[in-house]
Amino acid sequence: MGNNTVTSFDDSRPGIYVPENKTLTIQGDGSLTASVHSDGSWSAGIGGGFDFSTFTPQNCGNIVLSGGTIIANGGTRSAGIGSVYRGRCGDITIGSDIIRVIATRGPADGFEDQVDAIGAGLGGNCGTVTVAPELLDTTSGATRTILSWDGNLSTLTSDATAYDGMVITGTLGGNYKVSIAPGATVVLSNANITCGSNNSDYSWAGLACLGSATLVLEGDNAIKGFYEDYPGIYVTNNAMLTISGTGSLTAYSNGWGAGIGAAYHIPCGEITIESGTIYAYGGSLNNLGEFNSANSNAAGIGGAKYAACGYITIRGGNIFAAGGLWNAGIGGGYLGACADIRINGGTVEAVGGACAAGIGTGKNPASFCDVGIAAEITRVVATCGEDCNNPIGAGLNDEHSTASVNSLGLIDSTSGNTRTIQPWDGDLATLTSDIVARDGTVITGTLLRAVKVSIADDARVTISNATIEGITGFAWAGLTCRGDAEIVLSGTNTVKGFDYTYPGIHVPSGSTLTISGTGALDASSNGSGAGIGGGYQLACGNIVIASGTITATGGNWAAGIGGGESSDCGDITITGGTITATGGSDAAGIGGGYDGSSGTIAIGAGITRVVATRGEDFEHDPIYDGAAAFSNVPSGLTDTLSADGSTRTIASGASGYTAWATANSVSGAWNALDANGVANVFRYAFNLPTGDAAILGIRFNEAGKAVITTPPQVNSAGFTFTVVASDSVDGTEHVATYPLDPLGTGETVIDETPSTSRFFRLRAVTQ
Repeated sequence: MGNNTVTSFDDSRPGIYVPENKTLTIQGDGSLTASVHSDGSWSAGIGGGFDFSTFTPQNCGNIVLSGGTIIANGGTRSAGIGSVYRGRCGDITIGSDIIRVIATRGPADGFEDQVDAIGAGLGGNCGTVTVAPELLDTTSGATRTILSWDGNLSTLTSDATAYDGMVITGTLGGNYKVSIAPGATVVLSNANITCGSNNSDYSWAGLACLGSATLVLEGDNAIKGFYEDYPGIYVTNNAMLTISGTGSLTAYSNGWGAGIGAAYHIPCGEITIESGTIYAYGGSLNNLGEFNSANSNAAGIGGAKYAACGYITIRGGNIFAAGGLWNAGIGGGYLGACADIRINGGTVEAVGGACAAGIGTGKNPASFCDVGIAAEITRVVATCGEDCNNPIGAGLNDEHSTASVNSLGLIDSTSGNTRTIQPWDGDLATLTSDIVARDGTVITGTLLRAVKVSIADDARVTISNATIEGITGFAWAGLTCRGDAEIVLSGTNTVKGFDYTYPGIHVPSGSTLTISGTGALDASSNGSGAGIGGGYQLACGNIVIASGTITATGGNWAAGIGGGESSDCGDITITGGTITATGGSDAAGIGGGYDGSSGTIAIGAGITRVVATRGEDFEHDPIYDGAAAFSNVPSGLTDTLSADGSTRTIASGASGYTAWATANSVSGAWNALDANGVANVFRYAFNLPTGDAAILGIRFNEAGKAVITTPPQVNSAGFTFTVVASDSVDGTEHVATYPLDPLGTGETVIDETPSTSRFFRLRAVTQ
């Protein structure tokens, strides 16, 4: 503890003597300076001594330094720490917890190169000297300095290795090699290693991983390789580098090394990017920070010339990578190989050099790779260089590399040398290629091109004011379900099949489509498919309609809802909504098409109305499963058949508020209050079963009259709705009554000029 100084009493004794076969351990956080008596002494600062009376050395034991700051000064022909002239010393161990060790040997009459600062004196010997590998160890003249590195690059005066848990920061000021120990997780925090000289004396990367390692990015970091053959960050072959964090990293070389990955003729291991913002260049940047691929010859992330790269996986982050001449932005180098590449997330932009893919292989690759892009990406933009036709996949003279894209919810388009893959926002007008809508998508707008729109298995998709007018000659439905799906209706929607044999909406056999929501849908075929269900010799699964206003029209020999021509359909269940289904010739309105059948048909008590019309020449009931007419009509519903037997109408026996509440799943009597204190009857009036409760507002017109604003009144059957004006909160003084929204505009003008405060409230009275 504290600061301590020890000096020997005469020239025959060391500052601190360690008896032979014994061990001295120095620890703690203080400091110790141990020196000999004078320059004429032949003893060590710490260790052995020399007895002038017998002219014999005093051998010493083991020395362990495990803490604090130790300074040791040896005498003539003696080590600072260790043995003396012709003496012996045990093992010397310097542990990672020391702060600093400074040992200086004494003069040796011209034989200084035979005396250690730590170890053996002239003509003597020493056991093993062990220094913890994470310590900085330098020798200058007679003095050896060993100290712990705190990760600050600006303090380095020699090569350094970062170990697990370290934070590398600051700016490197010299040509020193900085490495990361195997298995270490190291933070880069505003670290700058860009001073490297393009000199073969410094043949190393800006940052070299000695084994598998993890870099965590904080702040802004820049790493440049030293000699031109070496990358900004080197990943040891058969190891893996993982990069994560919230900071940024700019990585590049001095010409022939990757930004992150391989060196010229030296392969690299695997690279995984979890997060962070990364700019990687397969070559050098000029003083303006600009990259010239023609003067560079490596991948931005991956391989280099004649150098292979392991697997590359990107799971997140914002990545930009540019390759040098004949090298990919991400992937293989010129005449090099690259293992498979997987982009499973994040925003990625990659630019390849001439003859190279943006993501994939470079020119004349030594082997091929597969590039896979998952549906979870945010955006991928890849640009290939001139004389290469594949932004993603194969470089020039590569006939085997492949590119696969999970099309679920992604738009995949190519313009010139650039391919862009990104999630679809649901706007039909933007589509230029087939799309699979994933769970949560809101489909809207008008489809302008002949592309196939599908719904992913188990997806719940909203269609909101969407229009799909199918064009004949393209073999798919207006909407194709890839498995179980739910369509939620919002606004007014139109879906029409493409090829005449396909339905408006196809439900695959063995799956179930559920339709719900408060919007409207008009679904129809372009020929012999159902409005909703199957097509010509195209079976369909189960159909469940829970709510909405739906018009479904079948083509020739196809049901409005159900089977197409010569195909069967699963069960059809209608539990709510207003449904109009019209079959084509020789087909039911709901059920089977010509020469086909459906499963069980069920209509629940919660419907508002179901109207089914059979096609011409169909001799059975408009609601027919192929074997029998639908007969299990729930009590409370009316069931009527037109005089000619072509149209069957099943409707709720209730009217007004009761029918509205049933159709919209609103519980309670008309005067029951919801959680917001709004009576059900006012939600009925404005058709807001789950809408905004703030339905009463006020403004003043140019004449100074109060104008009560509400949503337009939709329903009134069974009630008289008024606005009551009064001078008191309880509505009892100077009362005046005005009809609610008499013009259907959502405004009620209070035709008076009050001289005092007036209070307004809505009133509903049953008729």
